[in-house]
Amino acid sequence: MIKRLFKYATTDTARAILRTRTLRWSAPELFNDPFEFKSPLELGFEWEDFEQPYLEEASKVITQPDEPALVEGNPVAEMVRKARTTFKGANPVDVQRRFRLGLPGLIDRFRRTAELDREIWRQMKKDYRVLCFSAVRPHEWSRNPLF
Repeated sequence: MIKRLFKYATTDTARAILRTRTLRWSAPELFNDPFEFKSPLELGFEWEDFEQPYLEEASKVITQPDEPALVEGNPVAEMVRKARTTFKGANPVDVQRRFRLGLPGLIDRFRRTAELDREIWRQMKKDYRVLCFSAVRPHEWSRNPLF
């Protein structure tokens, strides 16, 4: 259990905190490190590179002999079950060929949803406030290169 928390601050900021007895809660939008409060919704690929891996994975799940582990309540689970019934015993390449026709519309929906999610995250970075502390004393931090 953490017994103490430390607030890193310049001398002038520390004096202001002690004088006013207030701490500043910062908007993540103002952080100077782009990796702080980074969106977990960044997918890490270009949409143009999505098509073939998606087709390969979808056809593998649909044609595999064992039932895939599906999360109940996920709207995709029922679609996978129906596709497995429709394509039972089919060759994965044939499944990919059939799915390729509807893929541009599906990718476009994914792209729009991802953009809406990014916009929500951008708004959260403006609206949320964060107050940062550390369990490590400043002098310990400066001597230990792992922190």
